[in-house]
Amino acid sequence: MIGSEPWLPTKLCWAVVCPLALLAIFCLSLFYWEEPMYNGTVPYPDWAHWAGWVLVGVSAVQVGTWLVLGRYGHL
Repeated sequence: MIGSEPWLPTKLCWAVVCPLALLAIFCLSLFYWEEPMYNGTVPYPDWAHWAGWVLVGVSAVQVGTWLVLGRYGHL
């Protein structure tokens, strides 16, 4: 895609460092998650929480979906 073979450090970053960093960020964000408040006092309604989680889920599912379609889409 880029016209040349990526260097080994770049491959290691793509294959190991970035996924581990993203997993750590995700786990820590779940651990430290607090219910968001408007202006620090008014909680958001439940539908807003669900809408936010649906958006997170849609973007997270893309990774596995395109992995499978990219590897097995030609079958």
